[in-house]
Amino acid sequence: MFLALAIGSSLAFVERNPVVWSAMRQGGYVPFIPKRDPFEGRNDLYVLLLGCDEDRYYARPGSGKEGQVLEQRARTDTMQLVRLDFKNKAVGMLQIPRDTMVEVPGYYRMKINGLHVAGGVEASVEGVAMLTGITPDRVVLLDYKAIEQMIDEVGGVKVDVPRRMKYEDERGGLHIDLEKGPQVLDGKTALGYLRFRRDSDFHRGKRQQDFMMAFKEKVTKPENGFSVFKMANLAMQVVNGGLTADEFVSIGNFARSVPPANIKQGVLPVVDGSGSELLFVQDRLHEALIESGMVDDINATTSQVANTR
Repeated sequence: MFLALAIGSSLAFVERNPVVWSAMRQGGYVPFIPKRDPFEGRNDLYVLLLGCDEDRYYARPGSGKEGQVLEQRARTDTMQLVRLDFKNKAVGMLQIPRDTMVEVPGYYRMKINGLHVAGGVEASVEGVAMLTGITPDRVVLLDYKAIEQMIDEVGGVKVDVPRRMKYEDERGGLHIDLEKGPQVLDGKTALGYLRFRRDSDFHRGKRQQDFMMAFKEKVTKPENGFSVFKMANLAMQVVNGGLTADEFVSIGNFARSVPPANIKQGVLPVVDGSGSELLFVQDRLHEALIESGMVDDINATTSQVANTR
């Protein structure tokens, strides 16, 4: 969601600039100047952010179909619940580890990243609601290809890679080979940096936050040479219809008002289970919701969360 907030800032730039907006209309781009704030009167908004990869299942040797992809399954590679706290000008993010076990009625017990395969977005939403007690107001299914194109459009993003990153996953389409240290990442290498799996979800979330800050700095400075027109269209592709243009502009405007100190990050509490399974720890949920900015009061229950929105 941090990346989405940064992208929203580029849309907000277009919305504030009448010259750019007029040029967009003449160029055939759909104008998205909001008539009013679509979130006016709301205290907050919960957004479930899903980034999906595609596990590729190849034909076995000797089958006569060697090398052919028999099936592709979109598992959730990234799952984050984000709270946009309009009232307090704050953003909270709760990472939900992909290997967390959950049993949604009507489905087998499985890792939460498999719910998207089994029942699509609706099943993923049910799984998140069961674990956190919070039902998202919006669901954004990220388009990785559009994100890659956006990063290339701004000329890449400079980051300080914290460690040597080398990872191959043919089924998931990941081919990562990054050296440690400061460097400019293009779209393809940046996605590898953001999706690297050889460390914890916590470290991945921190990388995403740091990348967002660097990306946002570039996006909000159009004098760097990228096309605002193209960025605006790519931005809407990134969210795959999960947000309207008006909503995205509103979020971009809101993002500019949030100081870094008001951005919180946490992880759903889990412990190791059998094999790669992670088991949810219910007793530590409220503490995690406070830490991640999902709720304001440590005495708040999940039912109170629903009743105050």
